[in-house]
Order: sequence, then structure tokens, then C-alpha cells
Amino acid sequence: MNRALKYGIISALSGIVCFLFLITLNIASPNPIFSIISIFGLFLVLIGTMTISITYIKMLKRAISMRDYVMIALLLIVGITVLNKVLK
Repeated sequence: MNRALKYGIISALSGIVCFLFLITLNIASPNPIFSIISIFGLFLVLIGTMTISITYIKMLKRAISMRDYVMIALLLIVGITVLNKVLK
């Protein structure tokens, strides 16, 4: 696991922790703290998702250039499964 993937996972998990913090403390919409923390959490999740996606594309590109057909098949199966679950 490379450094960018680790940072992406940490960023996305930090965003989820921000949302869990809001849920745990019952902070709702009129509260300005809700607006600040929810926007920050969304930003962290977005950055984490983008970083993980870019890392995935780089891994696929590297597997194609090395002609590692098992890794290509595995990455494509995982990618199709994730997209199927997300878009369903």
C-alpha cells in the first residue's frame, strides 16, 4: 500500500468521524457548528475518494504496462463490483 492510498483512506475516515461526531452530539441544522463540521467532513470524504480513485487508476495502469494479467483481471473485477454497488 503506497503513501497516497494511506492518506486517502485516512482522509475519508476522518470525514466519516466528523459526521459521527455530529450524530453523537445531536447537532442539527440551525447550529453553525453543524454547517462548519459537515462541510469539513464532506470535503475530507471527497478528497479521500478522489485520492483512492487516482491511486486505483495508477495501479491499473502499472499492471497494464507490466502485462500482469492476473492483477489486471483482479483490479477490473473489484472496480466493476464497487461501481455496481455504488450505482445500484
